[in-house]
Amino acid sequence: MTPIKIPEETVSRLWNGVARLELRQTELSLEESVGLTPADWKIVGMDLGGGECDHGLRVMAVHRSDIPQGDSALDKLAETNGGSIPVTEFLIHDVKPYDFLVSITKTFGLHLRVDEFATLPLRVVTHADSPLGWVDEG
Repeated sequence: MTPIKIPEETVSRLWNGVARLELRQTELSLEESVGLTPADWKIVGMDLGGGECDHGLRVMAVHRSDIPQGDSALDKLAETNGGSIPVTEFLIHDVKPYDFLVSITKTFGLHLRVDEFATLPLRVVTHADSPLGWVDEG
């Protein structure tokens, strides 16, 4: 994926993590939902992001004519291209990226940790609701 450039002065406020998404089975394919022709393109990556004023959606897709036939096709494609998969990055216009995410999602998880604690395991010892709810001390 395209690395996100972070201004130096924000380093103390960075969070890091992982996301997992299971696509919803819908009438439209993922490609169709962003205006691509599924017979021509295979989406292999998505980036959602932005700043305080605007967020955007970009998808990375491989043209199907570039994908070799047979098993492990994307592995073979990467092998013949210096270890990476050559993609076209499409900026998707006229879509709210988080509405789009909800529309394609069957299940979704986003797990973030403050960078300074990213390598330390967290152990939940109490559960509570916010604002001011129940507290389970055990």
